[in-house]
Amino acid sequence: MKTTKEILKSLSLPISKDNTQLAKNYLQLIELVQELKNDITDVQVLDLEVLPKNKDCKFMLDNVFDKENLKTLKIETSFGSYQFTVPTNTYFYSYLCVLLGIQSNYIKPQEEVKNTIYIDNQVQEAITKAFKFIDKKAFYGIANDVHLIFKDGFVEVFATNGRAMYKSRKFDFISDFEIEKISISENFKNSKNDFLKIELLADNFALFNDVKVETPDVDIKQLQSFSFETDGQMEFSKNEFSKNLKSLAPMLDFRKNIKFHLNGSIQMQPITDDANATEVKMDYLSKDFQNLDLCLGYKDLSLIMTSIKSKNVVYSPQDNKGVFTDGIDNFLIMNQK
Repeated sequence: MKTTKEILKSLSLPISKDNTQLAKNYLQLIELVQELKNDITDVQVLDLEVLPKNKDCKFMLDNVFDKENLKTLKIETSFGSYQFTVPTNTYFYSYLCVLLGIQSNYIKPQEEVKNTIYIDNQVQEAITKAFKFIDKKAFYGIANDVHLIFKDGFVEVFATNGRAMYKSRKFDFISDFEIEKISISENFKNSKNDFLKIELLADNFALFNDVKVETPDVDIKQLQSFSFETDGQMEFSKNEFSKNLKSLAPMLDFRKNIKFHLNGSIQMQPITDDANATEVKMDYLSKDFQNLDLCLGYKDLSLIMTSIKSKNVVYSPQDNKGVFTDGIDNFLIMNQK
């Protein structure tokens, strides 16, 4: 959470002068917790004895929240302690607890669970990986969130920033009711259980491992229009490829793109105004498509390589894009002009 608007939403409060001031106070609290995180030695949630001395804060808390839902959060650090009053029946409190690494019981008793879904535990790693491929600043909705798409008895995780797209392998799931997709705006704390438990609530929210997460209603038709199917492929060493990428990084201009010649070897050259720019070459392990030239973004390529854990990577061309895969995760990347 980085804005007062997000804080107000997490507190389920409308915009007003008093509420905005309260949100500013809590935004400062989040910043403080993030700053102190490595020095925290203990966290306690205590019953509230008295409201804060600050008159404005006291007025706001007393008039907005039931006193029975207010708790004192005591944070001990190696150089002192801090105490804050927080409403425990809000998503804000849950978010704060995740930052602090403590358990929270924030769900309101009256919140009805509309559907419960269980997915193979390994999907959590895929979701974490997918969040690296979103773009919160993008104007089109599908790029702002991670998407779980349920089809033919399996679920896959998708994410895109508009230049590259991530697609996970298929995971088994169990659902009380038929489900098509779930989009999530922010990640949650992973569980060591054998499964990820998702409980769908009203008003585009869900519990992921008991953490309340926003699930915006996003049109995924554009996402589903992309195909990861390919004909030919080229296999190469990930470590050697990544090393060559890194060596070219200092030579890149503002476009941050790299030109590739895929013929008898993999030739890589930075896109610059320098006609004599350095070119590096490496052998591929196998290749069964015709020679071609392409141009790919350095940032997205680097992200893809760090997301792949296997020793070897397979690249397959498509018209104006291509697919990198390790046989588990798939990464579609657009050719740059």
